[in-house]
Amino acid sequence: MGLTIGRIIILAAIAAGGYWAWTEFGQAKVENAQLDPYDKAESLFVASAYEKALTAYGAALNQAPSDPRAVRAKFRVARCLDQLRRYSEALKTYREFVASRPNEKDMVATAKERIQAYEIKGIK
Repeated sequence: MGLTIGRIIILAAIAAGGYWAWTEFGQAKVENAQLDPYDKAESLFVASAYEKALTAYGAALNQAPSDPRAVRAKFRVARCLDQLRRYSEALKTYREFVASRPNEKDMVATAKERIQAYEIKGIK
């Protein structure tokens, strides 16, 4: 009872249907959930809904700027801009993040790498 071509096709179709359901309905569920604004933004980011995550991070930062999660949110804003290919805005945001958060070692290291990559490409 091995995997035949027919069974492989059926398994692929089931997997594809599950992925479609997760992306279509999973994002809608995240967007409509009564989540904390930071949790909502993070869920959208993880779901690769970068435009919506960017908006949600902005709302979270406006609503609770002193929340401890604001540091990560500011970094994620830059990552969203990066993913959306809004490189000049991402570069500016990465620079602001590095200037304001020198103690956030891992995020600052990543931000510096992205800044360097942009500078090499001549992005201003």
